[in-house]
Amino acid sequence: MDSMALDGIIQKLLGVKGSKPGKQVQLLEAEIRQLYLVSKDIFLQQPNLLELEAPIKICGDIWFNVRLWKVFTDCFNCLPVAALIDEKILCMHGGLSPDLHNLDQIQNLAHPTDVPDSGLLCDLLWSDPSKEKHDLDLICRAHQVVEDGYELFADRQLVTIFSTPNYCGEFDNSGAIMSVDETLMCSFQILKPAALEKKKFRFATASRIGTPCVREARAAILFILLHQFKELTSFSCFFWRPAMAYCLLIANCLLKRVTTRSDVSGLKYSGPLRFLALPVL
Repeated sequence: MDSMALDGIIQKLLGVKGSKPGKQVQLLEAEIRQLYLVSKDIFLQQPNLLELEAPIKICGDIWFNVRLWKVFTDCFNCLPVAALIDEKILCMHGGLSPDLHNLDQIQNLAHPTDVPDSGLLCDLLWSDPSKEKHDLDLICRAHQVVEDGYELFADRQLVTIFSTPNYCGEFDNSGAIMSVDETLMCSFQILKPAALEKKKFRFATASRIGTPCVREARAAILFILLHQFKELTSFSCFFWRPAMAYCLLIANCLLKRVTTRSDVSGLKYSGPLRFLALPVL
């Protein structure tokens, strides 16, 4: 990638510094594709388990443009699986695994790779909090929407961080970024959600979401959409939940046209595809 083009993108991102959190930066699709190519090469040079030092900022889930879905999935398959900060804080997307006995196992995972349906890699990326024992001071993970952008569990030995406010445009959750300073003191920057549009009250009719007819229609549409995602994007379990969330939004929009059960067979999708200052001892 041309260094001047890269500097231009960096300047765009720095241009919103000091703005209200959540302010978007408009990048061209071509610029994002160029960044993807450069990033992929960098990721492939990195180990599966990054060993990092504080100070550092940690983000949870962030969301992207669906037009670039395939670009991001290819890039994400090259990402490191986890990171260890000062040998005290272990970060991953999902959680621990009963198959994880030492951190060298993470280093030995194939890279890049598609995500299997079970096993160590799948658990690190997709599991929910469990009671596996460890000798670390803090497990930092994402994967689940939490109301305040972060939430503490297991006597403050586990934190979930979700960095996207207004998840899918349907929730009023905050997002959060965790900062770790040189002394391993943790604090959070909260990204407040935008106010959701208030929906006008009205009585349900036979064609509204929730009736047996429409529930059946939604299930049929979801099946069609997810099948298309699988065929067009080498779709794996790694992106099951994002795909489901996105397809559900499309299905709900399409259902506005459903009035009877006979309408379902004619539907086709034609669109594009407060832990503040917690010391870690």
